[in-house]
Amino acid sequence: MRFLWLLLCAFVWVMEARGASVPLELDGRRVHELRFEEKEAGQYVLETQGSDPYVLTREVALDALQGELCVVAFEYFCPDGVDNLQVFFGPPLSAAQSAHYGPLAKAETWQPVAVNLSALAAGSWKSPASQYRLDFGSRGGIGIRIRNLHLRTRDEREVRLETEAAEGERHKRERALILKGYLEREYGSVIRSVRVRGEEIEVRGRVGAGREAYLGEVEMHGVGWDGTGIRVGSRLSEGEFCVVLSRREAGRDRLFSRWGVVSQRADGQIVCDSHQVYANPGSDLGNAVEAERIRRRGKKGMGGVLSNAISGELREMGVEHVTVNVDLRSLFGVTPREGFHCYRFEGKEYGVSRSALDALDSTMREFSAGSVVSAIVLVGFPKSTEDRRLMTHPESGPPGVYAMPNLTSEEGVQFYRAALAFLAERYSGREQGLISHWILHNEVDYAHTWTNMGEQPMALFMDQYARSMRIAYLTARQWNPAADVFISLTHNWMTPEGKEGRNYCVREMLERLVSHSKREGDFEWGIAYHPYPESLFEPATWRDRRAVWDFDTELITPKNIEVLDAYLHRPEMLYQGKALRRVLLSEQGFHTRNEGVEAQRLQAAALVYIWHKIRPLESIEAFHNHRWQDHPGEGGLMVGLRTLPSPGKPFGERKFAWEVYAALDTPREAEITAFAKEILGVQHLEEIPHRAPITGGVRPRPPGR
Repeated sequence: MRFLWLLLCAFVWVMEARGASVPLELDGRRVHELRFEEKEAGQYVLETQGSDPYVLTREVALDALQGELCVVAFEYFCPDGVDNLQVFFGPPLSAAQSAHYGPLAKAETWQPVAVNLSALAAGSWKSPASQYRLDFGSRGGIGIRIRNLHLRTRDEREVRLETEAAEGERHKRERALILKGYLEREYGSVIRSVRVRGEEIEVRGRVGAGREAYLGEVEMHGVGWDGTGIRVGSRLSEGEFCVVLSRREAGRDRLFSRWGVVSQRADGQIVCDSHQVYANPGSDLGNAVEAERIRRRGKKGMGGVLSNAISGELREMGVEHVTVNVDLRSLFGVTPREGFHCYRFEGKEYGVSRSALDALDSTMREFSAGSVVSAIVLVGFPKSTEDRRLMTHPESGPPGVYAMPNLTSEEGVQFYRAALAFLAERYSGREQGLISHWILHNEVDYAHTWTNMGEQPMALFMDQYARSMRIAYLTARQWNPAADVFISLTHNWMTPEGKEGRNYCVREMLERLVSHSKREGDFEWGIAYHPYPESLFEPATWRDRRAVWDFDTELITPKNIEVLDAYLHRPEMLYQGKALRRVLLSEQGFHTRNEGVEAQRLQAAALVYIWHKIRPLESIEAFHNHRWQDHPGEGGLMVGLRTLPSPGKPFGERKFAWEVYAALDTPREAEITAFAKEILGVQHLEEIPHRAPITGGVRPRPPGR
């Protein structure tokens, strides 16, 4: 193995002469507060064991260090994330010769890191150093995998981005301030309601005193709040007004427009004189079948179901809720081609993959029969340049696994609407099943990985994300008037844990979504929350230290899940000031360290713990356990209710947690769950829910973000 590594080094050193890179090798003899294992050449498994964990590299020959080799790069896998990465260079290895990269976001897939020492080392970087030290934060018990560690020059993209970064960041922050001012401003005019009545749209409002005003229309891809992209319509007189318009115009469905009062300055610039409002939820959108909101008796669910082979077993466990991943990349295309159906939408033709559709039909038919289905709408990166141009946001890209849809152009919006319309009509409760809930998209607070839109101020990201939710809501409700949409979030309540513009604070995202709803017309959105334990590898979540019963808590995990319910009961969080927003716990699970009896009992006790926590909480509608079976591709996490597949046993073995989960909410529950009292340290399981008041206030929001 070492011989192969040396061959690789030799090859890379030759390539370095062409401006490539030099490999770096970690030295397992020079570690501090760190468990070190080299799995294979160039791939390492680390676990922090104290507050100052670090490892040094082996020294590199100075004659190999030619050119501007200033970037330490690698890929990492770390479900818990690292609170700070610091890179030292030398000799000497000292704080004066180091660079703080910042937090490493939790990574459940291999993610790239590139530490540009010339930019981050505050002037102390002079030339390539022969040795480096990687410091992995200040928390113990964090598992990290590292591979492809090397020193390289900046690539063309990094050079270009560096030259553009300062100007681009300034421009984005200016726009974020304009948006912030628009949402916070109290205008002289107001839109009271926008209602769709069949083929007509009725807009009611009031024009403030002394204003020369017009009705403005902003299409979904238009900005509007900065005065651009506004179609100027009817002249409005001072006082109350009611304007009735045709819903269709030149092939456009104006259901997806927002409406406001505007005026025109002497220089011809259009300015807003009210907020811009979407159609009200009570509108008659047409096409809907007779559908009522489905409410199952229980909260028991399962996440990410794929195989129909497990449907009988899920029914045996009493599962009444499932999530199904729907990646538009694999399902939908710009044009019909070989292996694709033709789908016509508003005069244009799109392609729907026959194989992907057959698989989705089969899943939907099977699980809709006995469960509430929540579709997780994902936007992967297509191979086709044209598909990617229309499907994904123009600034999205690596290291994103999924992207924000492209809502910046008329073509992009129509493509996204077409895909959602196809799904909403096909799965509207007829022969192919019913999508009841629409989850948009995945863990958007960790946007850079799971809903990539490039690096953006939170205000601009949420402006696009709110539009994605609104499109899904208005589309789905045309076929199912009880359909709801949900924002997908991790357990990081007040800890963005990442570089600004890449990852965001969960609570602030919810506050911004409330602000958009208040100004642009409230609608029934909910929260798809992922309350994993503080450490995904530690099932004893009742020991979580960073999860407290306070609105300013860093994390919301099973230990303090009551905080989320209490927060949603605050008056400003209620839908139209009256109704409680609903919560799907759409992804979480508890790790088993091994297949031994004690490890399985600990996992099962964690299920008992969270079940007693969520049972009395009014807002929580469902708990989707992740997963049904352990999966080898989750970085060592074993959160399934069955073990890994083995020869002759494709579904593995049932764990103890399988029996416990099946017993919850049945007459057998008390008997089967009694074992957990000793593990949890309680005399009665009814002691588990937190009953003391939730404390804490609202932290001030940094300006202009």
